[in-house]
Amino acid sequence: MPLAYLLTLVALAGVAIGLVLGEKRKVSAHVGAVGGGVLLGLALFWVVPEIAQDAGWVPALVCPGAACGVLVLMDRHFQHHDGEPGEQVIWPLLIATAIHSFLDGWSLRALAGQGVPGLVVPFALGLHKVPEGFAMGWVTRRSIGSVPSAFAAAAGVELFTLVGAFIEPAVNSSGV
Repeated sequence: MPLAYLLTLVALAGVAIGLVLGEKRKVSAHVGAVGGGVLLGLALFWVVPEIAQDAGWVPALVCPGAACGVLVLMDRHFQHHDGEPGEQVIWPLLIATAIHSFLDGWSLRALAGQGVPGLVVPFALGLHKVPEGFAMGWVTRRSIGSVPSAFAAAAGVELFTLVGAFIEPAVNSSGV
């Protein structure tokens, strides 16, 4: 459980950084570009080749290409408001991130003491919690009017890491 607390603190630090940097448009644009580049690089040089090993190159290229095409179509045909994410976007994102954080905590606790996975998974979760928290802080700041409200929303979502870590042993021992 101490690792779950540590991961949550790391995510909350990321939220705070995202809230502060979300105020500065120039910094936000650069961070967004770097994040997009990192994700594109990971997809092209790691994920797609791994999929190709199992399913072949055609599905490995067609499936992500189709997904990108759907996203482009959605972006072009849905209404935008001054380039800012609005309330119609933030609540589904907060719910999805709460589920994600819950599963982070669950995984952390389920793999505790399991040898190599028990060491690698907390490290990997810790590495992704900073950018996750940063993204949540940035998006909530741009979508929700006040800094305290944005922090409360983003922090509340990240606290689901603790909920997942707390619930996992009870469910695991119940045999469900």
